[in-house]
Amino acid sequence: MSTTHIKSIVGVWTKTSNETSEHNYPEKLSFTENGLFQAIDKPESIFYIWDVGTYEFKGKSKILISCANDKIVAYGIKFSKDKQDITFIDEHQSKIQYHKSN
Repeated sequence: MSTTHIKSIVGVWTKTSNETSEHNYPEKLSFTENGLFQAIDKPESIFYIWDVGTYEFKGKSKILISCANDKIVAYGIKFSKDKQDITFIDEHQSKIQYHKSN
């Protein structure tokens, strides 16, 4: 696992994209150094694809994320140059964008 990617992803992220296809992704996410993540402020009435689980980088442009149904799903991943924005790309080429909150 890339140490640079781990350091870049650790922290709290707020979703900035607003597409209809992204309503199942949490508004806020927290990633830790030990390969865990969790949705923050999760409303009871919404089913999030990502609720709590693990992540693992595969190379520079792919991340494996354990989803709410316990399936491990590969996403494309791209960091902005300043590492303050991140884009996840799902299997349908939908882009889910987050900005680092802390």
